[in-house]
Amino acid sequence: MMGNGFYFKCNKCNHDNDYLFGIGFLFSSLESVIDLLPGKKAQMAKDLYENNKEAEFTYDGYEVYQCEKCASVQNTFLVEARDKNNNVLFSSVNNCGRCKKPRKKIKHTETEIKNFKCPKCKSDDLTYMPGVMWD
Repeated sequence: MMGNGFYFKCNKCNHDNDYLFGIGFLFSSLESVIDLLPGKKAQMAKDLYENNKEAEFTYDGYEVYQCEKCASVQNTFLVEARDKNNNVLFSSVNNCGRCKKPRKKIKHTETEIKNFKCPKCKSDDLTYMPGVMWD
């Protein structure tokens, strides 16, 4: 299993960045993915996993999540727990810090990221190049 990445550059403001997509070898089990979460989120997920047997956990590899209003970005992997009524009990994807709205997962292909805007100036005039391969 190998993940990949994109390098993008905004043709309007010259902002650039790399983003990771997919899964690597560390995504072999839910427990190993929970261990990758930062501090408090890892502890919250572990507590829920150990103490709430009705919680349904799912996880997915690295993706880009973007706020539709202000274009802020979070490039992270998904760990999510839901109750029996499908209510979200835990998610590793944060709401936008500025707008407080949920970020949307950005669709992508092997050659481009769909409907992505520059997080700095919100332009969609972007250049993409395949980036890193990781595991």
